[in-house]
Amino acid sequence: MRPLALALALPLLACGQDQARREEAGHMVEHIDTLIMMDRREKAAALQRLQNAPCTLPDVCEARRACGEAFAPVVEAARLQLEARALLDQHDPALSAQIDARLDEAEKKQAQARKLQDACISATTQLRQAYRL
Repeated sequence: MRPLALALALPLLACGQDQARREEAGHMVEHIDTLIMMDRREKAAALQRLQNAPCTLPDVCEARRACGEAFAPVVEAARLQLEARALLDQHDPALSAQIDARLDEAEKKQAQARKLQDACISATTQLRQAYRL
């Protein structure tokens, strides 16, 4: 009788594990989607939530890493643009070199982000397909 009970219980255990994996992947995809949709001024908080999201599955952790790397330069570019704007609002021509430097650096960060976004999109797409999200 016990072998029969065990044989019947194993598929239920596997089903529960599959559901837990799907939930973990789903939560990560939600964090990534939120980060993508956020206004640039709100991306820093969304990025922090993504980076702090728990993961135990290698593909879920890879998506978190890839998207964290892709959006970190976006957050940094937004910060640099806000700094440049604050300097510009001072209406001091002596600050123009600092403004230009911040805007140039922001542009470089945006270019860096564009190069990294394919890995984020690919990892997220793989999660959606693997876990049918």
